[in-house]
Amino acid sequence: MPTSQVKLSSILGDKPWTERAIWYRILQRAYISNNRIRSDFFDNNKDYFHNYSLELDNEIKQCINAWEIDYKRWRKELEELKEEVLESLLEEANKIEHPSSAKAADLVELAKAMGALLAVDLKTSQIRRFLGAVMGAEVEAKRKGPDDFDKTKAEYLKVYLAYAAGRNEAAMPLLRVLEPMISKIRPSDREGWDDFCTFVRFVRSIVAYHKFYGGGE
Repeated sequence: MPTSQVKLSSILGDKPWTERAIWYRILQRAYISNNRIRSDFFDNNKDYFHNYSLELDNEIKQCINAWEIDYKRWRKELEELKEEVLESLLEEANKIEHPSSAKAADLVELAKAMGALLAVDLKTSQIRRFLGAVMGAEVEAKRKGPDDFDKTKAEYLKVYLAYAAGRNEAAMPLLRVLEPMISKIRPSDREGWDDFCTFVRFVRSIVAYHKFYGGGE
């Protein structure tokens, strides 16, 4: 297949979905000159590859540098890559029966990928507003304690997510991943408490990685 017809998702091959999310974040910094990515793009972004623990695959570098693509198609390819990664995230999240039953390492990987995706378009102030709502629910839950936990306040976080996504499409990945996870928080008692506490840690992790991957103010 001619280089100009190869899709970005094919170029990245079998990279893990977390790594693809980070590639998406980095490649958003690229721009097109004479129907190709600027040849100095990878040299100018070496720090990002190093800081993000991303191995600069020379085969991918050569393929992308040789890729003939116009700007309009480039943006389309990036959005398709984002959607592919998000679908993988949803698939992984759907495997979780209840938040507290998930392995911490798996949740960290989910948070890392979410942070990288969201850092492109979602401002820090916007994601922190949602974190503020989560922390408000956490304060009420702690006031009642584990034995008297009920998820009413947590359930209303879905409404906040819907409002945020309605105002700003960049928040839609949060809605798509977090709304089902809220549904999996058990309704009461210590089981629900453990689920909710895990959910709070997960949201905080997303916010942390959003900052790490350069989410703008």
